[in-house]
Amino acid sequence: MKFIVTADTQLGLYSKFSEINDDSLDLRWNSERFKKFNFKNIKPTSSLNFEVNNFIKLTQELHDTQYEFVTILGDLINDYNSDCQYDKFKEIICSNLDNTNLHLIPGNHDMNEPPDKSSLDIYRRRFGEDYYIKNYCDLRFVFLNSTLLRNNSLLKNEYQKQDNIIETALKNYSSDLFIFMHHSLFYEDVNEELNSWNIDKYTRLNLIKKLSQHNGKVYLFSGHLHKNRIVKYKNITNITVSSVGVPLGEDPPGYYVVEYAKNILNYNFISIGD
Repeated sequence: MKFIVTADTQLGLYSKFSEINDDSLDLRWNSERFKKFNFKNIKPTSSLNFEVNNFIKLTQELHDTQYEFVTILGDLINDYNSDCQYDKFKEIICSNLDNTNLHLIPGNHDMNEPPDKSSLDIYRRRFGEDYYIKNYCDLRFVFLNSTLLRNNSLLKNEYQKQDNIIETALKNYSSDLFIFMHHSLFYEDVNEELNSWNIDKYTRLNLIKKLSQHNGKVYLFSGHLHKNRIVKYKNITNITVSSVGVPLGEDPPGYYVVEYAKNILNYNFISIGD
């Protein structure tokens, strides 16, 4: 089977970066690609064209591709309070991916941090479920709301419901498992503390304990980093994909074409526009 993994369409990020005027931001982003954009020297703009053009290129490239589904791993828009950004996202989806099995999950920009009921309700009204299981070709695909895995202080009931989803996915299932969420499990080490890129340590170790006891391999796809990256622990492989919108690493905007057959996973990164 074949499926498409994308992340961080994040409509509105470029215009937000165009407002940068603080030299200290150079210390925050140690990225040659970020420096290449030279945001501090461009005229501030409210246009969404930068991300929109990449998003449309993506949808055009997928027109002739045969796949089971497409997923976008969060940060669909840059500001969950922006109706303009959401309306443009919806317009592109309806115009180009309307007949696609499209699976969305939220990122940290798609709701408040920590996530609260109000912003969660906005996400669900716009995009639908934020955690769920899908089955394709007798395989299980688990889509998670990783903002709940970072901080569930205001939504403990939702966190527990999502944890039950994970338990359900593992129950009576021994084949390879596929998990999708916005944040990586960890960045450098499974025991690292919570930082900008990972999920809560206690939650992470609890999740890893469950996943590492699974009889099959666990492939976890994530976004958020705006660059390609792979980390592994025991039977778990965490594969991060570059952004569709504004990349912040050395990788260009793009997506993964993932193929799985005879218990073997292959994933190839495709640059948008190539």
